[in-house]
Amino acid sequence: AVSLFGNTIYANANSGVEVSDVDTPVILVNNIFVSNGTTGAQYNFLAAGNMEFTGFHAWNCFYQGGGTAGNVSGLTVNGQVAGSEITTNPTLNNPASGDFTLQSGSPAIAAGFPGTILGTTGTGSRDLGAYQTAGTGGSSGAPFSRIQLGM
Repeated sequence: AVSLFGNTIYANANSGVEVSDVDTPVILVNNIFVSNGTTGAQYNFLAAGNMEFTGFHAWNCFYQGGGTAGNVSGLTVNGQVAGSEITTNPTLNNPASGDFTLQSGSPAIAAGFPGTILGTTGTGSRDLGAYQTAGTGGSSGAPFSRIQLGM
């Protein structure tokens, strides 16, 4: 299985995440995907070869801008946990300069997994993405990013 928890994946010319093996279950939780896939066959998330997503996804942001409605292929946004995923601009502070923290009032603040996750502490919902703001279970600007690969 491949697990991605609490990552911000931004501005890749190719797909942000591409799964090419139908037998590989993927778990996506608390991630932000922004402006990935700058050509027609690339996406924020791509299940390649016209396969359908295998695994679990919830509490993510898929944002492309320009009315592309998340720019995903092979999964249905909010298809597994209704209302848990967003396709609006997460308003990152300055991603072009490497600042992936969330602006005040971001729709990604407290929009993540409810309660604790992966041994973290706190109450309420986590922020989406790699950085937590104060008051959502993490300290201001604290990174929270985990990628687990394995079968």
